Amino acid sequence: MKFTDLMLDHCEKACRSANLIQKPFPHYVIDDFLPADIFSELVNVGLAEKALIKRQFETSLESGKSVHGNEGMNSTSNIPIQLLGGKFGSKLISDLFGVDGVSSMFDRPNFGGYYPFHQMSEGGFLGAHVDHSSSADGQIHIANCIFYASPNWPELWGGDTILFDRSGLREVARVHPKPNRLLVFLHSSLAFHGVDTLHCPTNAKRMTYYMDYYATSENANKAYARYNAVSRINRFRTWNHGTIFIPFHPLGTFRLPGFSSIKHMKGELAYAFHYAKYILARLFTRFGFTWFR
Repeated sequence: MKFTDLMLDHCEKACRSANLIQKPFPHYVIDDFLPADIFSELVNVGLAEKALIKRQFETSLESGKSVHGNEGMNSTSNIPIQLLGGKFGSKLISDLFGVDGVSSMFDRPNFGGYYPFHQMSEGGFLGAHVDHSSSADGQIHIANCIFYASPNWPELWGGDTILFDRSGLREVARVHPKPNRLLVFLHSSLAFHGVDTLHCPTNAKRMTYYMDYYATSENANKAYARYNAVSRINRFRTWNHGTIFIPFHPLGTFRLPGFSSIKHMKGELAYAFHYAKYILARLFTRFGFTWFR
């Protein structure tokens, strides 16, 4: 899709007006990201029905969530994907966080194995987690964008994006999924976030577009150094891991069911196993050992 100059000017102005929030990790909350007429058209094309479902989640740490590809989406539905995944998005991350050579999951075949459109339903939540640390081609996962695309979302419906401290245990900030709002944050192996429980009507969906960004190890470390120079305590670093969930509160509740549910028990144990590996790797990197491919 070819974006109009008027639309790009609006998006750039919205981004320029946002302020950097340092805690718990650098992030921006950008309101009225798309022009009002474009957003109105976007939410009226039936996003919940158009996107092809790829995977659903119903566990003690990921509930009421589905992820979707863009097959079946029309040109309007694809606007956030192409805008945030293309040159505009890469430049945005470069400008906001001082990262050179930024690429996105949109630049990779099949979105690098991840999916750009997410939905959550009543009762859903997402436990405290940190995303995968690198792309399949070995670049560092350096930033995330989350664009909130529900037509309306009262505060009483919950579903806030929660930003946690470096342990993933203490809530530091919340971002309400206000329609036409864009959340952008610097990603590292310490950027824990989650989604609070949804209390929306059963016919409502919390709809978001997701985009992640990558850079070479050298360029990522230069960006981290910019923030590490400010604080020696809250240093940014990364190492090799997939998506890691805290296998207990906050939000999620780790449980071991009886042997009648072997598949469920294996899933719960997998959360704990990967978290234990993550903690071990964190200790290694803390003391200067390399734990990255």
